[in-house]
Amino acid sequence: MSWFELSLASMTLYGIQAFLFRVAAQKKCDSSLLLFFFMLSAGSLALLMYLLNPSRILNFRYLFFYAILQVIFYLFRQIAKIEAMKYIPGIVALPITATQGLITVILGICLLQEKITVVQSLGIILAFIVILILSREKEKERKLRNIKLGVMLAISAAILGGIVNFIIKLAAPIINPFLFISISYYFALLPSYLFYRLEMLSTKTKRIESIKLGIYSGVVNFLAFSLFLLALAQGPVSIIVPLVDLNLLLAVILIVVIYKEKPTLPRILGVFGAIIATILLRG
Repeated sequence: MSWFELSLASMTLYGIQAFLFRVAAQKKCDSSLLLFFFMLSAGSLALLMYLLNPSRILNFRYLFFYAILQVIFYLFRQIAKIEAMKYIPGIVALPITATQGLITVILGICLLQEKITVVQSLGIILAFIVILILSREKEKERKLRNIKLGVMLAISAAILGGIVNFIIKLAAPIINPFLFISISYYFALLPSYLFYRLEMLSTKTKRIESIKLGIYSGVVNFLAFSLFLLALAQGPVSIIVPLVDLNLLLAVILIVVIYKEKPTLPRILGVFGAIIATILLRG
């Protein structure tokens, strides 16, 4: 396969993964149990890939530290993302969470003294506009019970996602991606299980649906990431990354077609605004 075909395949799979999270929200699945099996399946596949092609680790202590640090934020980010779609439409939640690049850029400026470009400045402004547009979702248009909570969860997911990307950026020079994923995801199994046990005390959970969707999304996530790495090894990053970022559009199309969520003008503007902002924020 060419780098372009690999990029399209990766984009498609990431879009399917986002849609599977929307399915989980629709079915009222337990986020923690779903993520337990998500981490288990993706982490196991990543470990297998590393064992098949091991490489020398420059600094295992730092690798372990960054892996644990980022997965703490990653776990809460995914929980917030799934829970947000239980309160607000996926066509609203996903574009808000996609503005995570805004947080990554701000952290780079504040902590690493990185210089911001004009293009990134435009991306920051556009990201704020997207959040403003979508956070004004009218409660009377929906039967969901707490729009404000859903928006806050989506914004929280964006903030946590930005922190995750920043940590990965710091760790990039010293990590093997597959070993990094396996360490991160395996470490997250215990807190995921504990959150699930706590959830069981207060509500009935849909165990089978949560387990199935967790495994499906974990496998899809691993395949998407692997194809993304293969594409980067063959083609230009300046084209591949924006192309893969279009997974948001695919997820939204699936949500609109299957769950009949209304693509109102503000929502359409939010989706395309989030995609453009993501590309601009990458500089």
